[in-house]
Amino acid sequence: LFDYEQNAADELSVNFVSPYAKVLLGVSPDVLLTDPCHVLQHMVPEDVVTLQQQHAQAFRSQQPYECTARLLRPDGQTVWVQMMATPTPVADKPGVTLWSGFVFDVTDRMQLETELRHMAFHDPLTGAHNRRSFMQGLAQEMHRVQRTGEVGALLMLDIDHFKRVNDTWGHDVGDAVLKHLVGVLQAGLRQLDMLGRLGGEEFAVLLPATQLEGALELAERLRQAVAHTPAPVHGSEGPSVAYTISIGVALLGCETTHPDDVLKRADSAMYLAKSTGRYRVCAEPVTSVPTGATHAAAAA
Repeated sequence: LFDYEQNAADELSVNFVSPYAKVLLGVSPDVLLTDPCHVLQHMVPEDVVTLQQQHAQAFRSQQPYECTARLLRPDGQTVWVQMMATPTPVADKPGVTLWSGFVFDVTDRMQLETELRHMAFHDPLTGAHNRRSFMQGLAQEMHRVQRTGEVGALLMLDIDHFKRVNDTWGHDVGDAVLKHLVGVLQAGLRQLDMLGRLGGEEFAVLLPATQLEGALELAERLRQAVAHTPAPVHGSEGPSVAYTISIGVALLGCETTHPDDVLKRADSAMYLAKSTGRYRVCAEPVTSVPTGATHAAAAA
């Protein structure tokens, strides 16, 4: 709990801070009584900006405010706190506002909300974006391409002979291979790229602001990375499962009118890769990159 006064010059004078401040914030009430802004030193900078903006607006309008922020306690623990305060004019001090409020821990709630958001947009097995989330990202990239006149690229990829993995090793190992694949793919992607699991062993990669040459170069690197990194079965000391992938590449341009269109084109290119021997990269309409081929380097 806290009470502090604020005058027209934004000067603060703290009247009270409850002892629980030491437990929650890791800061002694005596410190906050002397320097109320000390707590800002432990707050995530972007949250400091949000708090200051909301407080300034509330002061101008003389309305209550609430704000959620992240604090790094002196013990190294990060906590989420919610602050609420209500203004009251001080009768015998013209231009002075008394703020009365409280701060409480909402870390558990914020962590649960983060987990729920992740579950809503990600595949529970592999952690890749789920189909719904990926299609939303694809639609947004299409709008960007149509607005700017730039291009983007889409990769469709599938594990070769994945049924053999399940039949030979069991579905638990098959699941481990899918998770391993996502880890290898993510390691080769940029932060702005988007990896999605569309279903079964079929995945897609959205490459914003990427030309066809760059997409082919990246697809080849991913193909080789997967082939050269077998999936461990029972930890690092156990056997491993070697597997390969086939990749289809399609370009997003201004002529692309619907997400399903580019998905179908990338899927057709992937089918061509599979039907012509698997373990290769093919781009629409018939450009094929056989095993071991190289490409002209381009920013992917």
